[in-house]
Amino acid sequence: MIYSGGVEAVGGTSCATPAFAAVVSLLNQAQIAKTQKPLGFLNPFLYQMWGSNPNTFNDITVGDNKCTESGCAAACQGFYAYKGWDAVSGLGSPNVQNMLAYINAQ
Repeated sequence: MIYSGGVEAVGGTSCATPAFAAVVSLLNQAQIAKTQKPLGFLNPFLYQMWGSNPNTFNDITVGDNKCTESGCAAACQGFYAYKGWDAVSGLGSPNVQNMLAYINAQ
């Protein structure tokens, strides 16, 4: 994230959600241009896209979501990333070019 003119590493949904909303906006724009209809409920579409073309997401295979902030309980173990779907990254990080190509090929 760019903060006060510098780059700062951050994590969590407060940064990931707006970034993914921008991706969905681009996908919706492509879908509307092609079919005149928006994507609608995304979960089935995302899993269909991933099932047909796993390259629409970048598989995250290293890392975890253990709590590292002060005040976290020792019981906060989190999950580790693995090949394929996992609790850390779900389907992975979006590959927007491949997602747009998928929509345009439908």
